[in-house]
This record gives sequence, structure tokens and C-alpha cells, in this order.
Amino acid sequence: MVKLNYEKLAENFKPHNIKIILIGEAPPPSGGKYFYKIPKNYFPIDSIEDDISLPATIFNHYFGRRPENSEEYKEFLICLMGDGIFLIDMIDEPLKIRDKKEKGGINQTNLKKLFSDDNLCLLKDRIDKLIDQEAKLIFLIARNYKIFWMNKLKEKFTEATFIKWKDFRLNTNEIKDCKVLKPAHTQHISND
Repeated sequence: MVKLNYEKLAENFKPHNIKIILIGEAPPPSGGKYFYKIPKNYFPIDSIEDDISLPATIFNHYFGRRPENSEEYKEFLICLMGDGIFLIDMIDEPLKIRDKKEKGGINQTNLKKLFSDDNLCLLKDRIDKLIDQEAKLIFLIARNYKIFWMNKLKEKFTEATFIKWKDFRLNTNEIKDCKVLKPAHTQHISND
């Protein structure tokens, strides 16, 4: 399997004026999926309450539903871009955090890497390079972290909001209408 170029995929949907930066943990460890990679045969099968995927979390929050197919998935990404909403990860490399083989179901080595001082400094630098103005930072918390990890995040990103994925997914008070008019610059969007 060819590893995805996460930066290139995200760049296709990066807003010119970022108003909201959503921050997840890390790209999926499989190396084949990514939020900004449009799935070839997208079709949600679980109920929204049970669909813990990042696309379900973000799309349901902003649009009150998930896309029905791959074309609509792309349209939703274009709408997010148009509204200045951009997703990044705390770390650029794929990391497996949830691991049933590990004690407590969490890979502690990867969790420490994710929350290392070096990585949090790199994340702060990446965020500073993305925004010229005040943008809202929202960390999407995928699991219950120990207080120690959350305190490290809160100390480094004092201006950020921290919200659990499920709460973000099911809180749909920011529903936006997504009527895509296919701007010329989105016609070339690649899926590689």
C-alpha cells in the first residue's frame, strides 16, 4: 500500500482565511485513510450515535448529517473550506493510540510521543504558520486522557476549546447549509 501524502490531501481543502482549526490526534495508523481523502464508496452504515469516525463527527456537527456518498463527501469538504474550517492533527505521522493489545487499550508509548513537549511545540509552530489572524482552536478529544495530559494541552494552548468527539458530533447547533457551486479552483482536487 502506498502511504498517503496527508499534507497534500489537506492542502486541497485548506481555506484561504482559516477561522476555525479543528485539531485531532494523528492520522490513522493504517496509512490508507484520512479525513481529506475522499473515500471511493462512501456510505455511512452505523447510526450517528455509534459512528465514531472523524468524518461523522465533523460533518454531523456542521451539517446536521453525514454525506450520503463520495460526491457529497467532497462537497462537504468544499463547504468547510468555504467557511474557513480546517482540520489538522496534533502530530503529522500516523500513530496508533487506541490498541486493544495494550493495558487499558491505549498505546502509552505513542500517547507520550503525541503529548511530548517537542511535539506540542511543533504543533504550536504549525498553528502559528497557518493563521494570520485570530482563529478559534478546537481540540477534538477522542478519549478520556489523564489529567496530566489535558493540563499539558491547556497550558500550551490557553486560548483553545477542548471537546469530546461524541459531544461535538451530537451537538449540531452550528448547522450550515451546504450548497456547493463548484468554484474553478476545486475542479482539480486530487484524491492521491
